[in-house]
Amino acid sequence: MVGVFLVLLQAQNHPSIEVGEDRLLSVDGPARPLVESHLSAHPNNASHLLVGVIQFDSPDGNNRTCVAWSSFDGGQHWIRRALPVQCGGDPWGVILSDGSAIVVVLGYVKGREDNAF
Repeated sequence: MVGVFLVLLQAQNHPSIEVGEDRLLSVDGPARPLVESHLSAHPNNASHLLVGVIQFDSPDGNNRTCVAWSSFDGGQHWIRRALPVQCGGDPWGVILSDGSAIVVVLGYVKGREDNAF
């Protein structure tokens, strides 16, 4: 009982998470399947969001693009940026306190042997 009370006291000092309506991420981009999404938020501005995803470009799944989506209004509108690599998997992203965004993926560039991004 004491542990629960302490957790509740600590939770009062932290902002709560607010969940809004469902919104399609790809409404402004091509209608293709997006998988393995990873969402990050700016540590000081919850309206600044970053999503790294894999976009399937062919029906057989062999052609995949790594895509980063960013929003500056809490997810109401999104800006799409295709990364210059074919995506293998595991997109991860972070927004640093200065607003810089970093996306890391397992991917490759066609025609190169030394691929790992």
